[in-house]
This record gives sequence, C-alpha cells and structure tokens, in this order.
Amino acid sequence: MRSNNTGIEGYVARFEHGLETDAPAYFDQEAYHDIVEHYLEVGNNQRAQQACDMALEVHPQSADLLVSCGKLAYLKGDKLTASDYANKGLTLQPYHAEGLLLLTQSSLTEANAGALVALLEQSLAANAEPDVISLALGLAYIKQGQFGRGISQYKAAILSNNRNEQAWHILTETLAKNKRLKPNVAFYQQQVDQDPYNYTAWFYLGQLHNQLNDFGKAAWAFDYCTVIDDQLPEGWFMKGAALLNEESFEAAIICLNHVLALQPTNQEAKVYVAACYEHLKQFDKAVAAYKSIIAEDKTCADAWHGVGSCMMAQDRNFEAIHWFNRALQLDRTKGMYWYGLAQAEYRMGNIISSQEAYEEACNCDPDNHEIYLDWSFVYYDCGDFERAISLITSGIEECPEESSLYYRAVIYLLGQGSYREALVYLEKALLLDFEGHTVLYEFYDELETQKALFKIIDQYRPQKDD
Repeated sequence: MRSNNTGIEGYVARFEHGLETDAPAYFDQEAYHDIVEHYLEVGNNQRAQQACDMALEVHPQSADLLVSCGKLAYLKGDKLTASDYANKGLTLQPYHAEGLLLLTQSSLTEANAGALVALLEQSLAANAEPDVISLALGLAYIKQGQFGRGISQYKAAILSNNRNEQAWHILTETLAKNKRLKPNVAFYQQQVDQDPYNYTAWFYLGQLHNQLNDFGKAAWAFDYCTVIDDQLPEGWFMKGAALLNEESFEAAIICLNHVLALQPTNQEAKVYVAACYEHLKQFDKAVAAYKSIIAEDKTCADAWHGVGSCMMAQDRNFEAIHWFNRALQLDRTKGMYWYGLAQAEYRMGNIISSQEAYEEACNCDPDNHEIYLDWSFVYYDCGDFERAISLITSGIEECPEESSLYYRAVIYLLGQGSYREALVYLEKALLLDFEGHTVLYEFYDELETQKALFKIIDQYRPQKDD
C-alpha cells in the first residue's frame, strides 16, 4: 500500500542499468536487501529473482538477504524453498523476526504448531520487532485452533506497530472468515482515534466496514486515507468502490477519475467508471467506456459483460446474448456472466438455454440468492412447482438469513396447494423481515382474502409505540 522504500530509487536505477548494459553493479548487504524488498513490494518477481541471485553471490552469509529470497520463494508458492531459506537465515541470526515469520508461514502444520509456538514465545522477549513475532504467534495459535489467542496476538502486533500492514491484513481476513468483524469494530476505531494520521489504520477500518456492507462508513474511512495522502491511488479507488456500492454513482466517478489521473492504465477503475454510467442509465456513455476498455484489452471479460448488461437494460436481449457469450469465452467461472446470459436467454424465450445458464451461475456463485429467485421462477412460470420449490429450498440452505427466499417458497407452495407448509415458511420469513411480506401482493392481489395467511401476518406485525 504505502512504500517504505524511499531513497532507494538510485540503487534500483543502478541495478537495472547494470542488467541492461551487461555490466552489473555491486552493492553492500543493506542496499541489496532494499533492492529485493522494493521489487517484492511492486510485484516484479523476475527482477527480485535476479537481485536475489546476484546478492547471494556477493553476500551468501547475510540473514536479511536469505530471508528476503525466501519471501520471494513463498510468493511463488514454493514453501519448501522458502522454509529452507528461513532456516538458513535463522542459523545465522536465531531471533531474526522476518525469518521466524517466514518459517511459520512456509512450514506451519498442525503437527509442528506447538513447537513453533514455543520457539516464538522464547523469541518474543529477545526480539526488537515484537510486532512481527506476535504476528507469527497468531498464525501458529490459529493453526492450533486457539482462535481467541490468535486474534489477541494479531492485535498485539498492531499495538506494537500500528502501521504493520501485514498484521492489519491478516487480522481483517481472519475476522471476516470467522464472521467476527462486527464485535471488533471498536478496536479498529480505537486505532484511528489514537493515531488519526495513520493511513493503514484508516484503510483497514474502511475494509472492515466494506465487508460489513456498511458502505457509507467505508467511504468515510477511505476519505481520510485520501486526505492523509492524496497521491496514493488505493484510497481513492476504495472510496470510489464504496460509493458505487452505496449507489452514489456521480461521487464514485469523481474518485475513480482521481485513480486514473494517478494510474492511467488502471483497468479496474475504468470498468467501475463504466459501471457507474450504466447505473445512472447513461447507456451511451457506459457502452462507449466499456468498448474503449475492450479496444485496449480484448481479454477484459468484465467489459464484454458490461456491454451485455447495458444491452439487456435497453431490452436488446439478442445483442446482450452475444456480449455475455464473449465474456464467458474469456472466463467461465464468473457467476454473474452466466446469470446475465440466463436472464437474456429467458427474455428471448429460450427456456432450456436459460435453465442451463442458471445452473452454471448457481454452481459458480452458490451464495447469490438472486440466482435462486430467478432460476426457480423459470420453473414456476412453466407450472413445474415441484422443481421450483426444490430450487428455492436449496437456496434457503445456502442463504438461510435471506428472507426473500422464504417468501418465494410461500408463493410456490401456495401455487402447489401445500398451504400448511406454506404457513411454516411464512412464519420464518416474517421473523427475518416483516416488511418483506409485501412481495406476496405481487403474486396475490387480494392477499387479505387468504385468511390464514393474513392472520399470521397480522400476528407478526410490529407493535407501534404509544
């Protein structure tokens, strides 16, 4: 996110000039370490490998360089080599914090987690970088199944160094995976209260709110990032994405244009700008923007899909099918591509093709409740109540908190004549979201005449305060 490698541009320039002229420049250990870390940070693994090879030829006994080369191996997915480098570095410098973290990341198993915990606890008191050791300890505790202790260590890492981006990332990722984000909002907020100019803390507070679908608060947090440093595109991008999700499309475009001013080739930002125009129903602008992306890169599947969405929004469904198919030629794993194709095929009356596309969409994206609603309706519309009910109950199994699925089950069961079972689903739906019951009127204009249903709805009606 934020580069800590300021002042090494000269080293990098000399290194690259040496490669280009086949007259390699040589550096001391610290300079080589900075060069390798720079390439790791910018994601240039090829240059990082070249720097590692040259550095270890000159300084084979440098623990810092061995560990940096191990990080590169780990990023390439070669855990065995990464672990080997970590062990070599730790042989030279037993309490090397980054080496201990790399060893934990590359070799941690349930079988050796206890031994690693003992090693890390021993190292913690003797180490000048307790945040790095605490982060490694957290990983080991989580592997042992000690979730609470693991989270405490991640937080300890942040409290030791509240700008440790890796600790913030792993903490946020772990909390999200275990659905524990909401109880930890106060910890994130406390960090920005104590250090209001901490870009990293604000960024991950925004990420936390994003994952809680609280996009207004997310945009607010990312806004602080842009105030702290308006030259870093990540803050502008995430603020723009949050505003898009909040349906503040014009404000999102302004933020995304800031990204493009800093990173003119940022394809994702271009796709988001086009999506904003699409949501604003400015379809000519949206299609032009999507087609401009395709002209630059014909492999951008999102842009092909975006044109298809614009076509479908204008009831140009035959054309939409072409664009969706082009997107799927590039990437058949995206549920939303199949979903768009399924909708367009259904509108064209191609029922079999629509059902096949819905099945693919569901396989790719089983958590998307909208797919179950639309796919099951295809069967309901054809009078196949049994298949419609089967699909909607599968959706409920995947998304048990989504009230719209329960209400749709009520509709299908009533259509089949299964009144008693319909009442069971109705009660569950009303408990989840009473206001959602109005969807029933879309299928039954005279719902009040269904006395048993209306009686249950009335029983769950929220009581008004006096």
